[in-house]
Amino acid sequence: HWLSFWVRLGEELSEKQQVSTRALGVLMVIGLVGIAVLLFGLHLIFRTEMPLPLGIAVTVLGAMEILCAHFARARMRTAWAFLCSMNGTCILITLFGAPKIRDSAEITMSSALAPCVVFVVLTGLLVVFADDILA
Repeated sequence: HWLSFWVRLGEELSEKQQVSTRALGVLMVIGLVGIAVLLFGLHLIFRTEMPLPLGIAVTVLGAMEILCAHFARARMRTAWAFLCSMNGTCILITLFGAPKIRDSAEITMSSALAPCVVFVVLTGLLVVFADDILA
């Protein structure tokens, strides 16, 4: 039964030692960014004329950010590594996609690069606090 797997996983996570306060703050910020990305993805799906696969991809990205931040809080190394790689990929996507974002949204280049800066900061924080998260 698939529900018992998630219940057992939740019990195992609650038994593990939690991360430090600084690392918890970093993971909470990443979770909040994940919520914002998830909501933006839902907005793309239901409120705009953007292609449906783009909205689904952004929504899944937001959900994965939230889940990985939650599991990294329980010191799961794979969740931390996946979170780092996801954010690194988002850096490249938003960096090289900034001109397209600028043109389609009719905003300035600095505004189009804002998501890239956010992902750079989040990835840097994950790396800096890796010992606190994984120790």
